[in-house]
Amino acid sequence: MNKSVIAAIAIMIALPATLSARSFTRSLTVNGSFSSLKTDGNIEVEYTAAPQFSAVIKAEHKTDLDKVKATLSGGRLTITTTGKTEGDIKVELSSLGVDTFEATGNSGLELEGNVSGKIITLNTGGNASIEAENGLNAATINLTSTGNSHIKVDGSALATQIKANTKLNSHVRISSLEADGVQINTDGNSHFSCQNVNATNLGVETGDNSIVSLRGKAALVDYSSNGNSSIKAGMLKAKGGKASSGGNSHITAAVRGLQQSSTGNSSVSNNY
Repeated sequence: MNKSVIAAIAIMIALPATLSARSFTRSLTVNGSFSSLKTDGNIEVEYTAAPQFSAVIKAEHKTDLDKVKATLSGGRLTITTTGKTEGDIKVELSSLGVDTFEATGNSGLELEGNVSGKIITLNTGGNASIEAENGLNAATINLTSTGNSHIKVDGSALATQIKANTKLNSHVRISSLEADGVQINTDGNSHFSCQNVNATNLGVETGDNSIVSLRGKAALVDYSSNGNSSIKAGMLKAKGGKASSGGNSHITAAVRGLQQSSTGNSSVSNNY
């Protein structure tokens, strides 16, 4: 085979069909300030905290550039698509002062760098996703995921209070979290997991086939499970606390002096 042909084939294999390989671009204009960012539709938005505003649309097909719309209302910037899109669309957005992030309608929102603020809120719904690449740092962190969506925090979540709610086939995954108070609620075939918990007070409530998986340590815990759900915390060491299960649910714990109760076909297992 001709060497030039072989080289061409090698280049084609090495370059995946991504927006970085070949794309059309244009700037996205936003007139005004905002502290909340929402994405909706078949679009991916990459947010970076930076002192200077910048927004660039990248699309595989030139016709898709004009299908990206930005609406600013009440301090919230909504980036969405209109009509049928032909391929992948991405918006690279830089700004300061954003502390509320929401993704809906098959969209994806990526948070680059460490996101910090007094109160950080992440909401997903409708097959959407939010991924925080390097962590979250705030006094209060609120995470809510519903409707086949997910939230993923690759770095650490550091806060005084962390509240996480998942339901309707959604999930929240955090690599590491540290907080004085943590409250986790799951329901409707949803999941929550964290491989490195460091909490003073940890509360977990599960229901309707949901699962919470935890590793790490806590001073005091309060576990409650119902309706075929489970709390898997046998690798989370706690100095004290209580656990109650009902229905067909199960709790695995590692708590010193655990106060436990179970009803129906449920169970509590303590491995301390």
